[in-house]
Amino acid sequence: MTDSAVQAQVERLRQAAAPFFSFDVAQAAGWNVALSECVEVPELGGMGIHYGNPTQLDNDGRLTLLRPEVLLYVPDADGSMALVAVEYIIGEDDWPYAEPPEFLGQALHFNEQQRIWALHVWIGRANPAGLFADFNPDVSCENAADR
Repeated sequence: MTDSAVQAQVERLRQAAAPFFSFDVAQAAGWNVALSECVEVPELGGMGIHYGNPTQLDNDGRLTLLRPEVLLYVPDADGSMALVAVEYIIGEDDWPYAEPPEFLGQALHFNEQQRIWALHVWIGRANPAGLFADFNPDVSCENAADR
């Protein structure tokens, strides 16, 4: 996939995800299962809180651009939730091949602890580490104490 084709797909994703910049809308649409506390590694940055959509998580290894498995939110100082990224996930058992799965021209990363293949796309907050990096140095969990 060419860079311009990937950018066009990411723009389609941003447009489709626009309603989910409202946390309440995302919750009502099915991304309502908290899969993690707020994830942050000081030397790398943060990911935020992972909210999964059970229907999407049961994907049998098939990813859909406009229906990511997970939305990532970071609590703001005022208590609201800011959408920072989406994450595409394939369970280890759904990918029996030696080579990693690819999506949006990127190889998914294997998470040993969770036994999943994953790809982050930072559509809500620019990531100086890269559009598809796992961690964003501009994401912090400092306001997540009450979540």
